Amino acid sequence: MTARTRPTSAGTSRKTARTRHRRATLAGLCTAIALTLAACSAGSDPGPSPPGPGNSDAEEAQVTIGLTYIPDVQFAPFYLAESEGYFADEGVQVDLRHHGGGEDLFGALDAGEEDLVVAGGAEMLQARSQGVDVLSIATIYQQYPVQIFVPEDSTAEEVGDLDGQQIGVPGPFGETWFGLLGYLDLAGLTQQDVDIEHIGFTQYSALAEGHVDAVVGFVTSDGAAFDTGDLPVRTIGPAGELPLLGIGLGTTDQWHQEEGQTLSAINRAVGRAIEDIQADPEQAVAATIDHVPGTMSDSDRAVTVRTAQVMTELYGTGPYGYQDEQGWEDMAQFMADFGLLDGDVSVADAYTSQWLDTE
Repeated sequence: MTARTRPTSAGTSRKTARTRHRRATLAGLCTAIALTLAACSAGSDPGPSPPGPGNSDAEEAQVTIGLTYIPDVQFAPFYLAESEGYFADEGVQVDLRHHGGGEDLFGALDAGEEDLVVAGGAEMLQARSQGVDVLSIATIYQQYPVQIFVPEDSTAEEVGDLDGQQIGVPGPFGETWFGLLGYLDLAGLTQQDVDIEHIGFTQYSALAEGHVDAVVGFVTSDGAAFDTGDLPVRTIGPAGELPLLGIGLGTTDQWHQEEGQTLSAINRAVGRAIEDIQADPEQAVAATIDHVPGTMSDSDRAVTVRTAQVMTELYGTGPYGYQDEQGWEDMAQFMADFGLLDGDVSVADAYTSQWLDTE
């Protein structure tokens, strides 16, 4: 991905065009002399209250959140926060924007067309090393969502057993690629020790048809497809040991500096929706159906249900959005060692916990 810079003039016009959290004014202006403490105590109208949580009379902040894939249950916390009014409760009006198939992951954020974006922690760190203005304000998946799948009857019991075998991966990009490199490293293997095939997002068919001996995929969508399909599989990666962080919510430095209260509000709304999903994964399914075009088939619904169930495990048991300081340091070192960063990047500048509720 080519690094992009944000034009100053564009940033200024966007700021002017989308002013948020306007300060309240007096509904009925008296003359300057009449605005005295005595007049106020006598019952002059104080006007509308400033925007904020629980204030339905305040003008809502307008926010665009980039969802970096087609409508899918993985974005259920955002769908649910919208449908249940959690964003509105926080004084935020959200536009959920799905990315197109060939769209750059951070292009719309960098161009000012989005205010926040859902992406992997490693993807954000890599983009920042390329000059993209993005930092993480919350880690949503507390476990890395990538695994290596093999057929049930495979002779491979662990990743090291794949020495000399074919491994399918969508391509040399994104979370599955980072995961593959991490698993090979943990097993003491290099890229030259295996035959890596770029198969696009065809993990199920590639493995089922015997084109490869193993595939790298997401435990959410890919794992659910295998669980509900006809091909018995198992995973062989040492889950939880990768020096990588799962998907999170990113914004720009400017938003971090100027719109912090809005970021706090969004985090509260999303965290509230995640609590609902953890209590009942069916809520994720119901919220997703409203966003998926057409009619969901029985097989599609089965995959969606299973994906939602797996998601509740990835969220973890701790507080929503937890930023693992050591995890960020370890990930930065891993990515630097494997040449995944295009330049020096300060880990301290790549993420923040400032807009999370820590209680």
